Amino acid sequence: ELQRVLFFHPGRYGPAGFYVRDEEGESVERSGEALALAPGRDLSTLTFYNALCVHKWRECAGVDSVRLRLAGEGRVKVSCLLATIPGLSRKLPRLEKPLQETGTFVQTCLSETVIDLDSEETELAPVELGSLGEGLLYFLLSPEGPGQLLSARWVTDREPARQVKLGLVITHFNRQAQVRAAAARIREQLLSDPEFDGRITLTI
Repeated sequence: ELQRVLFFHPGRYGPAGFYVRDEEGESVERSGEALALAPGRDLSTLTFYNALCVHKWRECAGVDSVRLRLAGEGRVKVSCLLATIPGLSRKLPRLEKPLQETGTFVQTCLSETVIDLDSEETELAPVELGSLGEGLLYFLLSPEGPGQLLSARWVTDREPARQVKLGLVITHFNRQAQVRAAAARIREQLLSDPEFDGRITLTI
């Protein structure tokens, strides 16, 4: 697994717009363990948390090919797209607002596929990063009927160079009350999330 698509739910850290948006730019919240799908409401992962930065993965990690895997229910059209932002430095934009509002990006459709989602993952054809320039790889989900998206992730055949584990460190000088409150928020909003179980440590 290279990069997993994160779903927003109430109480989760960060603005809702950093996760998944519809084509109107509105954030989409998780219902239970899934995102609800409805015809006429396309979902986009062109967001801060979920867009895949092509040149970073290619140049810094040596990844030259990725595939999208989806699980859920219902028939959908999946469009894989590349968003390039002319004149932008190689720093990933924060994308607090949809790029559509800025009018400053170029969108290229790489592929379109209609699939029937299943609880078992469906894997799409590879996207060759070596043939792409700089930009943000994302997908647009266009439901043809009601359904739900259980999970989505980008995978690659390249073996990881190392197992990644993150550490959060809080330094303080005898501010115990403030540190306890901060640690409680981190445990509640981050460390309790099953997606990060065993992947993040907190040191005070």
